[in-house]
This record gives sequence, C-alpha cells and structure tokens, in this order.
Amino acid sequence: MPCDAQNQLLINNQPVTLTEAQMTQSLLQVLREDLGLVGTKEGCASGDCGACTVVAATPGQGPHSLNSCIAPAGSFIGGSVLTVEGVGQPGNPHPVQQAMIECHGAQCGFCTPGFVMSMVAGQIARNGVPCGTLTEASTEISGNLCRCTGYRPILDAALLSAPAPSDQFNWLNTVDSNQTSTDRYLNPSNQDELVDALAHFRSEDRWIIVAGATDAWLEWSQRYQDFAGVLDLSRLAQLQGIERHGQQLAVGAGTSHEALLGFFTKQYPVADIAAVLHRFGSPQVRARGTIGGNIGNASPIADWPPMLLVLDAQLVLLNSQGKTRRVALSDFYLGYRETVRAADEVITQIEFDLPDPQTFRASKISKRTEDDISSVLLACQIVLDKDGAIKTLRLAMGGVAATPVRLQQVEDALVGQPLATLHPNQIEDLCDVLDGQIQPISDVRASAQYRMAMAKSLFAAMLIEAAYPQTREDLHHV
Repeated sequence: MPCDAQNQLLINNQPVTLTEAQMTQSLLQVLREDLGLVGTKEGCASGDCGACTVVAATPGQGPHSLNSCIAPAGSFIGGSVLTVEGVGQPGNPHPVQQAMIECHGAQCGFCTPGFVMSMVAGQIARNGVPCGTLTEASTEISGNLCRCTGYRPILDAALLSAPAPSDQFNWLNTVDSNQTSTDRYLNPSNQDELVDALAHFRSEDRWIIVAGATDAWLEWSQRYQDFAGVLDLSRLAQLQGIERHGQQLAVGAGTSHEALLGFFTKQYPVADIAAVLHRFGSPQVRARGTIGGNIGNASPIADWPPMLLVLDAQLVLLNSQGKTRRVALSDFYLGYRETVRAADEVITQIEFDLPDPQTFRASKISKRTEDDISSVLLACQIVLDKDGAIKTLRLAMGGVAATPVRLQQVEDALVGQPLATLHPNQIEDLCDVLDGQIQPISDVRASAQYRMAMAKSLFAAMLIEAAYPQTREDLHHV
C-alpha cells in the first residue's frame, strides 16, 4: 500500500497524515496520544529501556527497530511504522507473541511490547527466521529492560518462536517518499534543499538539527524544550554511505553506527572499533544514531571523537551559501559543548585514515558493560621499532577534559621508550606522564579521581599489550 500524499506515512499499513505540530512531537506521543496505539509504552523517555520499541522503514533505510520516545515523528513521513498492534491480533498472534505466551515471558507485561518488537525486527531482518543461538537472541533484545528479572523465559521465546511468513511485512520496504517540509519542520532530500534550509535555519532561534536524534531529542523528552523548529537531515542520501579510497575512508555524516559496525566487522575488520560500537548503544540506538551527530553534539564523553582524533580525521562542513570548508577534528572543539561550526553549517562528511588493525587500540570504561555512555575512553595507535622501542604513538581520550583530547605531549614523552624490555611494573610508572595532561571532572557518572585512575589503568593496559601481545586476551578477560 503506497503512501502518496504529502506529510503522510503508514502506521500498521494504514495511511496517517501528520500536522505540523505532530511532526515536531515524538513518534511515541503521536502513537499513544493522537492515535490511541497505547501498546507502545513510555518508560525512561531517553532511549534506554526499550519499552517504546517499534519497527520502521524510512526512505533510504530498510526495516529497523528504534526507540519511538526519542524519534521526531516527522522523520518517518514517506515511510512505514509498525507497532505491536500491527504484528498480530487476538486469535491470530504473531509467532513471537505466541512464543512469549507459551514460555511465560510476559511477566508484568509493561515491557513486553518492546521485547516483542525487537524480536519481530530480528525476524524481519532474517526473512522470518527466528534467532538461532542464545548469543543472537541476547543481542537482539539487548536494548530492552525487564524490571521483573525475567530474561530467561524471554530468551526462550526468542529461540523457540516459530518462523513468520517471510513476506508478512514486505510493505515496510515498498513505501513512497513524497513529503513537503513545513515552516517548523525542514526535511531536505537533496543538497540544494539543504542549503535553502540552512539559510532559513540561520535566521531562527531555538531550532534544533537532528539526524538520528538519539541524543538531540533528549532536549525534548527529558528537558521539555519547545523548539521553534527542526532541521531533519535523515532523508539526505548524500550524507549517508561509506567510501574507501586506498587507505582513507570517507563517511557521510548521516551514516548510522550500525552501518559502521558492519563495515568494521566485515568489510574492514578492526576488533577494537567493533567492540566499542557493540557497546555504543542498543540495536535501536545504533540503527538511528549517526557518526556526524556523535561528533557534532560536542560531548566530552562521545565515543567516536577519541578514535577519530587518533586517525587524523577531517570534517567537511557545508553552509547556507552552498560553500564547503574542511576542518581538522583536532581543531573542531573549542570548549565544553562548543565547536567552530557556524550556526548555518552542518557536518556533511568525515574523512580519516584507515587504522592498522594490529596496532589500533580502543578501550571504554562505563558504569554498565553494554548500552552506556563512557566514563573514560582511550584510543591509540602504537608502533614499536625492531628493538622494541616506541616508534610512533598516537593517543586520545574522552571523559578526561572539557573536550575529547589528543595527548600529543604524552606521545612526545614516550616516543623512543624501550617498551618491550620494561617490566609491567615499570610500564605503569610511565602512566605518571598523564598527570597534568588531563583534567577530569566529577559528575553523576564518575568522580575526577576515578576518571584519573581509569585513564591510567587503560593507558597501562595499552602499553602492556603493545609490549607483550600475548597478554591481550588475558587483559580483556579481567
């Protein structure tokens, strides 16, 4: 069933036209308050609990799960949204719903729709085939929290679900993308429209730029900010994609973390980048969140910037005159949540050197192992000469200053050190060079003292791994 009207989308295969006001609300609010689809729940309003999970397909992106509490409804115009009401009906449940009943996976029931939708999304991705392993099932529901501690029956349901018809939700892939921007919701689909939108955006106060909106929309859902308007970059195909040119990578700023995880897992495996991205967020967040947003929000604890600083990343910015400029990531940050980006500019591309998988390291400390923001993240590339001394060292950290930082003074102090001949206890002494080079602060996530201790611990582990590669597996199991 095509969606061919302006500002219209399909919800459970039924056309819905959004008003301008609805476009700037969260998808969850529209579903629950305007359409009465209350099976989708609101838990945390921050994309952490998964109770609001739905499945969507948008122009340029196939079916994926997402947190509807942190997704502006306007992003889905021209696309399709599937809620728990649309996957099965009384007397004819979806195989996932039937498995949840038979395995007693419902518990209190509040989180159940989100779990169902995450598993349905997995089956859609596999053409109707259920999970085959416990690891696959755990990954599939890793963005959903059960407050009844009932994961075992939910995992059983994921494994024991019968297959769904492979063509059951083909309509998610066959929607049209006819849409018009409004005065308050600008949704350009090509670069000319983007330039025009930037000119409008520049003259307005209290506008917000979003792509995946997984971080930016917290201003709406958590801090109750009323935006004058939204500039949505999610429909711009020019901002999406990964291109390799020799040993350089050019990544569109709108490329999702999930797409980058696939690249660094399959096309160009780099174990430590893949490991960080696995922990970056839930499947719902990785499917929507973008690399450009992670850089542009200027958070000192963002995961991508330390890795990209090590890789000499360059940013391409486009302004309202249609002109572009290049800025080194090392020059992009001015202070806490401050950058050199002008009000009428957006990041369009990130270019960086491909890391050497054998010498690139990245390690993350967070309060939870999965799906949590970093307290400290270290990234480095270290090469030893034939005598075991440090030949080159590139080091960056997040969470230890007001901005992500490249620690060039530490690099200079350690180049030439005979690393491979030092005892691990002596290696730890080298970590003292961090004192005075980083200025961690205390906040709700970690104290300054804890951050300093973790920074030194990660640095020591990195040096030990470089000097004694055989210890790498042991260290990663501590």
